Amino acid sequence: PQKRASFEGWNALSRIIVSSPISSRRPPGWGVSDNYRGKSPSYMVLRIDGKAATPISAYDGGLKVFEFLRHDVTALAHYLKRDASVLIIGPGGGRDVLAAKVFDQREIYGVEINPLIVWLVKDRFKEFAGDLYRDPEVNIIIDEARSYITRSERTFDIIQASLIDTWAASAAGAYTLSENNLYTKEAFLIYLAHLEPDGILTMSRWYIPGNPGETLRLVSLALTALREAGIEAPEQHLMVVTKLNPRGGAGSVATLLLKKSPFSDHEIQTVHDIAQREGFQLLYTPWTSTDKDIAALIAANDLPAFWHKYPLDISAPTDDRPFFFNMMKMTDFFHGGRIPETSGSYANMEAVSVIGGLSVAMLLLSLLSIVVPLRLRRRDWDNKYSPFLLYFACLGLGFIMIEVPAVQRFILFLGHPVYALSVVLFSLLLFSSVGSFLTRFVPSAHASDWLRIVLLLLCGLTVLYTLVLPSVFSKFIGLNLASRIMLSILLLLPMGFLMGMPFPLGISLLRARAESMIPWMWGINGVTSVLGSVLAIALAIALGFSRATMVGVISYLIAFLTIFATGTEKAISLR
Repeated sequence: PQKRASFEGWNALSRIIVSSPISSRRPPGWGVSDNYRGKSPSYMVLRIDGKAATPISAYDGGLKVFEFLRHDVTALAHYLKRDASVLIIGPGGGRDVLAAKVFDQREIYGVEINPLIVWLVKDRFKEFAGDLYRDPEVNIIIDEARSYITRSERTFDIIQASLIDTWAASAAGAYTLSENNLYTKEAFLIYLAHLEPDGILTMSRWYIPGNPGETLRLVSLALTALREAGIEAPEQHLMVVTKLNPRGGAGSVATLLLKKSPFSDHEIQTVHDIAQREGFQLLYTPWTSTDKDIAALIAANDLPAFWHKYPLDISAPTDDRPFFFNMMKMTDFFHGGRIPETSGSYANMEAVSVIGGLSVAMLLLSLLSIVVPLRLRRRDWDNKYSPFLLYFACLGLGFIMIEVPAVQRFILFLGHPVYALSVVLFSLLLFSSVGSFLTRFVPSAHASDWLRIVLLLLCGLTVLYTLVLPSVFSKFIGLNLASRIMLSILLLLPMGFLMGMPFPLGISLLRARAESMIPWMWGINGVTSVLGSVLAIALAIALGFSRATMVGVISYLIAFLTIFATGTEKAISLR
């Protein structure tokens, strides 16, 4: 239900609603200590896509009313690093910016991907927000955070991300299926590289006692990144503290503190003292732990073995499989999203059941759409057409199995799903159209030879791209958005060009043998394209982009092999 709003607007990235000002005794946020009894500022709630929320607080230049931020579990790093240079990923309405100001930090940088959010704080509600985003100490950059950090030559004392990408669109569990390149092993290595030698990475996520999936996955990322960075005793380099929801269940916030250097005894003691004063729970420090799962994970010598045994998928996401929010193992699909041997279930995991059920339904409907019409018109069918049936089915599956993972893969490089969808679809459809058009100049007598060459080149190029694109993205991710878009278009040109040729060349071969079958093959190609669009996402989530793409390559290879079973050379000579 939507209440009266002060603002409602759309842009290419999201729908934004801002509430009317709210006065409350309880400060905004989920991490404030229950022991805090001070004042709270009035605030407006900025909602992204109807669910994810960030407050815009009333600010007049005075910080006394924001004293509650000293009692927030997400602000622990500020106690350990004073007079610091702070980088905030996703500052939203400015809450973490105000926290840094309360602690009198030296420099504050905020990287916000959504220009509409920045405009709201900076212009539309600048009087209410006290012109916070024009403060001389505050530098707000509109950019994708990982891209900005990668190309930045600066290092920071604190890098902070608090509840970035909360469960927007959770009514459908859709966020489980969204890539998030801020929570991958490669991203954590980038964060570590841009910290000062004694700097701190602080990340906050939801924590559910007895079922701490998100927190465990965050710890897995930290451990994996530290070990890959060559740190031999990672258990000395991290701490996890939570502010529990007094009503129990969801709503508790856990903060991970991560350093390249070991935490000193003084820093550990400081965190212990704050936790005791504020009523926070120490899930893990080098001195103690109250969560047996987190302690066991940190103590595990073989992380993959521990991940395999744990009922949730808490493995460290990678750029090839960046689905941080999907913690449902494929073996648990038939449990309807409820994870065995754990208490409760995650609403996000419903999305995995939805896409699993959709995949099964699409497969059955696709088979019916092909088999039933062929049975009804079996007098028109001859088994000699079967290779063509397989050929065009593989083309439909192969095209979409390469296209969809390409869209997902380019999100990392372009910074947002909207950009990746636009650029990849535009490029592949445009260049495949050009490739398709140019096949009209291929003589019918040479169509079979051309087709074999094109299919082999396409398979080889796709495999090459799968291997080299991560390195290309890593090298050029620091370019500005316009340059990254142009480079993406150039990278997609040869692949799109080749992907447009197999279908019209196959039609040319079929026309020479049985022109009446062309509508059938067109329909079969369309059916398998629709099926592939669902399977591509399911396989990418379960196995990663590379393996999903390889299914597309295998489809094209099968299409290549069917050319030898069609008898096309004989058909062409008879013509």
